[in-house]
Amino acid sequence: MATPSTDILQQILTAQGRRTIDGAEAVRRILEEVRKQVIGEIASAAPESFTAYRQTQMLAQLDRLLYDAEAGMRVEIGRGINAAWEAGRDLLPQMASAAGTVLSPVGISSHLVDQLKEFTWGRISAITNDAQAKIRAELTLGVLGQKTPHEISGAIAGTLERPGFFKSIEERAMVITKTELGRTFSMTHQASMEAAVPTLPGLEKMWLHAGHPKRARIYHLYNNGQTKPVAEPFLIGNIIMMYPRDPKAPASEVVNCGCMHVSYMPAWGSKKEYLTSWEKAQAAANKPRK
Repeated sequence: MATPSTDILQQILTAQGRRTIDGAEAVRRILEEVRKQVIGEIASAAPESFTAYRQTQMLAQLDRLLYDAEAGMRVEIGRGINAAWEAGRDLLPQMASAAGTVLSPVGISSHLVDQLKEFTWGRISAITNDAQAKIRAELTLGVLGQKTPHEISGAIAGTLERPGFFKSIEERAMVITKTELGRTFSMTHQASMEAAVPTLPGLEKMWLHAGHPKRARIYHLYNNGQTKPVAEPFLIGNIIMMYPRDPKAPASEVVNCGCMHVSYMPAWGSKKEYLTSWEKAQAAANKPRK
């Protein structure tokens, strides 16, 4: 039977999961729209209009489209990071309150949150710069008569046989969004637990495995349900990690990781109840919206 604390755990993890999915989907939609606009701009050009002068004009227009897309992604990611920060800060006080203990919300500083945003926006900016460079290269081939507008559009947007480079840009942007929203939640929740240790003797943290979208990381799976004192790291294979998506961990252990770590006290629910709450939260977060 679920306890009030594990009910709270399920609710907040469900909300965080949906928030991460929605943030990544918002980024995908922005890039999908700019892809259509880029293709429309290129498709409207007649083959004979692919001159150096026309290329300069077209690049200026495409740069504006990508700049607007980047600005939109910054807004969506900023919102997602703010919300993940609040959720990570509030999880422990809400679980403790359900068990009869009052805690003040504590987490990472707003300054560190701003740094996380800047870091993430920098990675998104690198993606749009990559898109600009590839579009420029394709248009140059058009000017040189090596490709038609149709062929250029295919290289950007893709065909049934071969995906264009915009597909990989979308995937990279979505992975960055998911990773950094998850990292913000985990960093904030870890700070919240560290601040609460003097008030809650015996407080521990539990690793919850979500699974890699393509292939489960075996050591992440091995740690599912494992608990540690708040100040001690988890051992992921031979890698020390304080929490999922720990910035000190190598990219191979961080990218596309959906694992969570949460506050754990036996009085708040058994390990089985914790794992059940997590499984329900994952199912609810991934349930298709009507």
